[in-house]
Amino acid sequence: MLVTWDDIDDSNDGIEVEEANLCLMEKDDAEEVTFSNSCLSCKKVEIIFDSLLKASETLSQKCLSQRDRLIEIQKQNEKLQKQNEEYLKTIQNLKLANLNLSEQKNVLDTLPLETFEKSSGRTNK
Repeated sequence: MLVTWDDIDDSNDGIEVEEANLCLMEKDDAEEVTFSNSCLSCKKVEIIFDSLLKASETLSQKCLSQRDRLIEIQKQNEKLQKQNEEYLKTIQNLKLANLNLSEQKNVLDTLPLETFEKSSGRTNK
């Protein structure tokens, strides 16, 4: 016996097609629910990433500001170190001058008082 398309009973096909369509619709609804749930998750993640991005930008600006401040402080520190070296040299020179004056005073203290009176042209008579 030869079977052709015309011989197939179409009454069962309508029910099967309808059942298949219902299954597909249920599957689409399930995917939609999953998609909307994942969409909410994506929104939460997006909000978190946006927040992290803003925090990162703020921290980057603060880092640049602190780096600039550090460079300024380093320059100021170098300037103060040079000034300190100059002060130390001045102190050393003053100590040497003080030592010389102290030695001269000691020499003058050993001389008799009469020596000073003769050089000034005074006499105690």
